Amino acid sequence: MNSWRSTLPSAVLTAFSLLLLALLLLALVPLALLPLALLPLVSESAYASPRGSAHGSDDKRAIFDKAMGYVYSNHNDAALPVFNTLVQSLDKSDQATRLKYAVVFLRRARCLEKLGRYQAAAVDVKSFSALQPLCRWSCGLSGRILAEAQQFKDAIATADKYIFAIQNHAPPFALRAACYAALADYTASTNNITEAVKLNFNAHDREIRLEPFCSDETLELFDKRFLAANRKDPQAPGPYFGRGVIHLLQQQYKTGIEELTASLRLKPAFWQAQVVRANCRLAMNDLKGALKDINSAIEINPNEPASYATLERYYLLSSNLDAIFPDLNLRLKQNPRSTALWIAQAHAYAHLRDSTKELDAYAKALGIDHGCADAVMGQGRVYQQLSEYTKAIDCFTSAIKLQPKNYEIYKERASCYFAVQDYKRATSDLTKVIELAPDPHAYSARAQCYASLGRLDFAEQDKQKAKQNEGQLD
Repeated sequence: MNSWRSTLPSAVLTAFSLLLLALLLLALVPLALLPLALLPLVSESAYASPRGSAHGSDDKRAIFDKAMGYVYSNHNDAALPVFNTLVQSLDKSDQATRLKYAVVFLRRARCLEKLGRYQAAAVDVKSFSALQPLCRWSCGLSGRILAEAQQFKDAIATADKYIFAIQNHAPPFALRAACYAALADYTASTNNITEAVKLNFNAHDREIRLEPFCSDETLELFDKRFLAANRKDPQAPGPYFGRGVIHLLQQQYKTGIEELTASLRLKPAFWQAQVVRANCRLAMNDLKGALKDINSAIEINPNEPASYATLERYYLLSSNLDAIFPDLNLRLKQNPRSTALWIAQAHAYAHLRDSTKELDAYAKALGIDHGCADAVMGQGRVYQQLSEYTKAIDCFTSAIKLQPKNYEIYKERASCYFAVQDYKRATSDLTKVIELAPDPHAYSARAQCYASLGRLDFAEQDKQKAKQNEGQLD
């Protein structure tokens, strides 16, 4: 009894405390839910008028926010006149403001693309590029729109700008493959499709939300145009080849094989079509059919790297890379003066990380053709990986004599000069890179060289030039 009475006050206190807590929660829940209830109203009002922007005094920013509100709700037809108003408000003599709002041209281009107005979109893409020539993050959207507008050479140049800094990304190679097919440059198309496949181009690379170089819609547009050309001239093998390339990129391998087979019926010596068809068959795990196509392509033209790159992929997929060496040796007995075969052997040794044999294979290629820039470049890269920078510099110097306008060689040699702390020569090479192919990466690298030389003012200038690739509103 005494025990029960002693616990009574604490029990009452606990009950009273729980009651107070419940009442407090009931009072707070509506307040907690209030922001959620108001969220649609806030979102809507933010785009309802220019003054709804977080930058209330900045009318241009408010207009931009309003246009983007329509874009996010997928009302591109409503966004377009708002973007037009903003573009018209940009004074052509006020370069600083135009630079700040350069992204407006790109966003309007995206609206125009969605509305199927590809030529107008391409004009906006070029306006953006004129303001932000170093911008790399926009290359996917810009290249895609230029291709959709059938401005294929400009689209290829845009993809090249991206590849300059990032060479292990499949999408720009995919776009180049499609564009070269449209330009009837079937060898270049084959080389690029082979590279895209090697780098595993897939459905993720086509997702429109990622602003890809090739969206599903882009590839469908290419396919429709190749089909129209095919109907116009059913006896032309080119459009069949183009559709084969597109279907390979769409991972529609069976229909790709059908189109490429049709092109080969019209042009039996079309080795490029055989290489692309081999890649379709490899994707379907038809190793026997793929090898047959590869052999046919090599028989027609034994000196094309794309054929041997596909042969290498065949052996990799068959989990038997070692078997490529007796195969290549047999082919070399039949065609001992093929530089492409020796370079293919060097690439195979690179997979095994056997630098000695890789260098020897490149040397054999150079013994046949002293002017083989690919072999000299290959040697240079091997020496660079081995940190034998003096030998690498000698190789790259020889390569520059063969290809004086190849910016990649200057870039590689600059890297070697930097490694041996020869910052003056590294700066000179990077300046040449910038002359041939302006890119933020080159400016950033040269800034490091200037800083190492104690020329901090020049370093700061290059850092600022590199930052110009941002191209987004603050």
